[in-house]
Amino acid sequence: MKNIILYLISLFVLLNNCSVSTPGNSITGETITKIKVLNNNEVLITDKIDVTGKIFDTEKKEYGYNILLKYRITEKKKYFLKNYNKYIKTILVKNNKIIIEFFPQGQILLDLENNKEEQIMLPFTLEDEYDFTKDTNKYLHTRITSNYALMEYNKANEQDNIIIESIQPIYIIKYNNDETKIAYVSNGDLFVTNIDGTGNLKLTSNYNINEICWEENNDYIIFLTENREIYRIRQDGLELIKLKEINVNLSISDLYYNKIAYIDNLEVKIIYF
Repeated sequence: MKNIILYLISLFVLLNNCSVSTPGNSITGETITKIKVLNNNEVLITDKIDVTGKIFDTEKKEYGYNILLKYRITEKKKYFLKNYNKYIKTILVKNNKIIIEFFPQGQILLDLENNKEEQIMLPFTLEDEYDFTKDTNKYLHTRITSNYALMEYNKANEQDNIIIESIQPIYIIKYNNDETKIAYVSNGDLFVTNIDGTGNLKLTSNYNINEICWEENNDYIIFLTENREIYRIRQDGLELIKLKEINVNLSISDLYYNKIAYIDNLEVKIIYF
């Protein structure tokens, strides 16, 4: 009896520390797989949890899944948000709205401000560097046609329109804050175009860009290079300024206005610039 009580106490402490409850099982591992900045004080992260159970005293792995956690920067604490018992393939965030795509299938829209959740069915798979409008009606994505195409899908009328075509792959695509322009990366270089595809302008050459973010005033774009250097450039290609060099591993990171959030030894770290 004493051994059973000690076991139950140990199990309770373990589950409590991991911020997730899984009756009848024990959590054996966790790995932070994605990070997205929600707002000035909150960061969204996904933890990979392996769950095991005992069958005739033999430990057996049952499944792996992702949980959503919120990290508050000022408190330096993680808070449990959601458990879907599924593997999360892609996360997009904007204004406390979260688009999630699961593997092998399934998409949801999670509205944190209004505490709502709904299933969506977009006619394409999502990637972490795609984007959507504040009203969640339009979605930027890419598609291979005769060339590589930057597309905008309108959920209301189910129309998918080509904005830009290129002979080079297009990736990392972001609306500006009033959703009149799009910044995108192609072949490592930064471009800006109007929402209708006019005024397409190349801003950089040979910077090997990994992440981009519009500043709130829509005048400047922040970008992170493969060499872990952060720059700011005006949307017309002028005033290119190096803001910071970073000497840490940024394999899991997210760029946001005046900061970059990243993971170091399963902990959220913030660098301001």
